[in-house]
Amino acid sequence: MFISEIPVRCYGQKTIKWIRDLNSRTTAQDIILSVLPLCDPRHYALYIRTGRQRQIINDASRIYKVVASFNQQRCARRLLFEIHTKKSTQSKKHVRFADEIIVQNIQGRCVSNEKSTANIIETISIPIEKRLEKLKENFQKRIQQRQEIHVKSSSQSKR
Repeated sequence: MFISEIPVRCYGQKTIKWIRDLNSRTTAQDIILSVLPLCDPRHYALYIRTGRQRQIINDASRIYKVVASFNQQRCARRLLFEIHTKKSTQSKKHVRFADEIIVQNIQGRCVSNEKSTANIIETISIPIEKRLEKLKENFQKRIQQRQEIHVKSSSQSKR
């Protein structure tokens, strides 16, 4: 397979630049450097657009392999490469206030539906060790109940 040129559009621009000097070792980072020679390529990413879908290409990915994989999938759409700035992946933290916290016990019953609000404060203020102990106790009780139910149902089915 031989690729003579690929279309590359830089972020926010309407014009397309055709990159011609490609070889089998041309990577996505090389394309970014050829379009934006004065910029740091670590701050930009190369995307491939097929119709309405857009996929990011790793910096070390070879352009020949990317195009070959799309040809192998028999994509009849035209391929367009785009350069965009890398988006920061910092997730926004949501601060929850005391009235947003819903505390549930092991059976899924919501404590905030209880009549006294002091119950919520007690549940929140219980140290983690005590909560873990209660969870273990409730878990063991639940397992024991399930085993008893299983023994009863198996003895009834044998009859």
